[in-house]
Amino acid sequence: EFDNIIIPWDGWEVVSHIGEGGYGTVYKIKSVKSGVTDYAALKVIRIPSNTTEHRQIVKDFGSTEKAKAYYIRQKDEFLSEIEILKQFKGTGNIVYIENWDVRELDDGYSWEIYIQMELLTSLDKKIADEGLPSEEEIIKIGKDICTALKRCESKNIVHRDIKPENILVNEFGDYKLSDFGIARNLESITTITGIGARP
Repeated sequence: EFDNIIIPWDGWEVVSHIGEGGYGTVYKIKSVKSGVTDYAALKVIRIPSNTTEHRQIVKDFGSTEKAKAYYIRQKDEFLSEIEILKQFKGTGNIVYIENWDVRELDDGYSWEIYIQMELLTSLDKKIADEGLPSEEEIIKIGKDICTALKRCESKNIVHRDIKPENILVNEFGDYKLSDFGIARNLESITTITGIGARP
């Protein structure tokens, strides 16, 4: 059922479907090299998501060319998420990416973005599987995410979409912040709103 998913990197194959939402579909992938098996998460983002959406966007914008320009802007916004995550590589409480690729499809207007990330479990899935966390665990979540937000602040980044789906946990119980797709540069926000802007 995963034959139509083209992984840009040799030696990887899709194992299972993890989930999907407004920002793409996520799969569990694996690679076996010299008898050692490695697992990762693959996020696949398609712009537009399907032909029905494309027809509606063309109708809304009034022409195919304007729709194509809109898709390029969307693609660039998602690539900005990659640029943000690259700044945090090596930090403990922010999800890191291992690889990425972007391709324009043969139809002349669609784009696909592939993001390979560390394989983690979302907080909402952990709660669904194991029940509500203990008070001690809640404190741990708060501390880890506060650490992530402090690191975001050091790069002038405002996340703006903190929710259980965007909080992930690894096998050691460390919580990490993910999905920076709607994050914005703090300086840009203060310029727009006038908050903290210099006279």
